[in-house]
Amino acid sequence: MDLFSPEARWAFEDGGQAAAKRYQHNYVGTEHVLLAVLANNPGRAARLFERLKVDPSKVASAIEFLIGRGDKEPAWEKSIELTPRVKKVAELAVDEARRMNYRQVDVEHVILGFLRDKDGIAANVLVSLGVNLEMLRLFLKNPYILLPMEEIEELSKEAARELSGKHTLLQLAETALANTEDRVKEAREHIRQVYVEMMPAEKKRDFLQRVKDLESQTVS
Repeated sequence: MDLFSPEARWAFEDGGQAAAKRYQHNYVGTEHVLLAVLANNPGRAARLFERLKVDPSKVASAIEFLIGRGDKEPAWEKSIELTPRVKKVAELAVDEARRMNYRQVDVEHVILGFLRDKDGIAANVLVSLGVNLEMLRLFLKNPYILLPMEEIEELSKEAARELSGKHTLLQLAETALANTEDRVKEAREHIRQVYVEMMPAEKKRDFLQRVKDLESQTVS
């Protein structure tokens, strides 16, 4: 679990253990890890579900409906074992983090791992609430999506200020360019006039006639 963020590691370890004990289960399954992910509030997972418009309480209710509670509290002498499916989800989460070029595995990668493990309880609950793998991958391409709202608002203000400054610079650049184009036109006209004045009289007449003919063709 060295590659996992503190929040993600907690979900697999202490958080998952606590969820399993709460439901009087003698194993830690994907459903317990998902409950642990949701319990860490406020956190990245809570913000993710909020922005996906998924009510975390509905996730918890669906899990409780599916797994129920144990008949009696098991005798826990040591930490509860992770199921093979949970270990597989951890591996898939590492793979998702690498795909997205993250150095650390965070809770969003764990949730992607749940979804890739299509037969797990966590995956079935998420899909039933409208969260699917491709949608979530697309959603997470936005690097700001999991920032706290106050940070997003501050970044938006900074971007607006920067954009305003760039707009002013753009206007200045456009004005300068327009002025430059006018000056180039004036310079070309001046050069043409000087060139014409330097021509021999006969050549000058032919040149001016051609210009006149071209201008009349353009107008027509």
